[in-house]
Amino acid sequence: MTNNKKNRNKNKKKTTTPKSALDELMNKLALTPSTSSEMTCYHGSSVDQFSIDNDYEKTIRDYLLGQLKFSKGHSSSAIWEVTMLNMELGINFLMDRLEFTKDVKFSRFIFAKCVTIRLNNNLEDDNDSAESVVQALLFMDYQIKFISLLLSGGLVEENNTEKLMKYCRDIRTDDRTIINTLSRETKAFCDCMKPEKTEAKNRIKMDRCSGCEKLFPREQMLECSGCRSRCQYYHSKGCQINHWPFHREFCGAAFAEKICEVAVASSKEMTSKVERKEVLRSMVSRFDQQELEERDQLAESSRS
Repeated sequence: MTNNKKNRNKNKKKTTTPKSALDELMNKLALTPSTSSEMTCYHGSSVDQFSIDNDYEKTIRDYLLGQLKFSKGHSSSAIWEVTMLNMELGINFLMDRLEFTKDVKFSRFIFAKCVTIRLNNNLEDDNDSAESVVQALLFMDYQIKFISLLLSGGLVEENNTEKLMKYCRDIRTDDRTIINTLSRETKAFCDCMKPEKTEAKNRIKMDRCSGCEKLFPREQMLECSGCRSRCQYYHSKGCQINHWPFHREFCGAAFAEKICEVAVASSKEMTSKVERKEVLRSMVSRFDQQELEERDQLAESSRS
């Protein structure tokens, strides 16, 4: 009996903690020494920034992990409520990492990472997951731009929230939006996205039904007449009726107003955080200056 217990304990010790699905996916999408040597373009970034141990790469992983944990607890039927909460979650994450939020090279790396995933993705089994990573990273960059607007004293207006909703919807539903965005953001450094952009011009514009979440040609879709943001589409009247209990709360201007409330609250919180950091930095600076003066005085007295 005792020997059996010892054997069980030995087996427990040998068991290793499995990597998360996200870690495995990101490791597959990351550049290895062999792929980095074959790669001739980094789309405005550099090979060092693509390293698994680089701070840029680590920040992206932490962000995606937070998004993954969040999405598991929310229904896709309440997509715009999820978008609003997701926006707040992302803003809080990025506000704690202002050194990256204010770093232009970090934003450049986000787009370079997305282009690399699209062009070098050989994951047939994980293609949907890789696409989700690209969508999440584009949303991350949009949040960075949103934070920059607030930190610069920009106003959060209703038309901006409508643009946000449309952008969030388009990167989830229309691959052409992703292609055009990546092409626009990297064309100053390379033309790697040019073939995809040229090919995308001939594609039929698709949209996702807000009810059943399936893709249909945009020209066949029915638009919710109560929404000014042009972000709710249905492939049939029946699907719209079935989805109404979920959509009722966010129909019309209601959602735009909620996004504005979140943005204003986030703006105040950001201003408070920035002010606290500036005060702390000023205190540290004064302390360092005072310590430096005391050292100079001691050095002067010792010489005399």
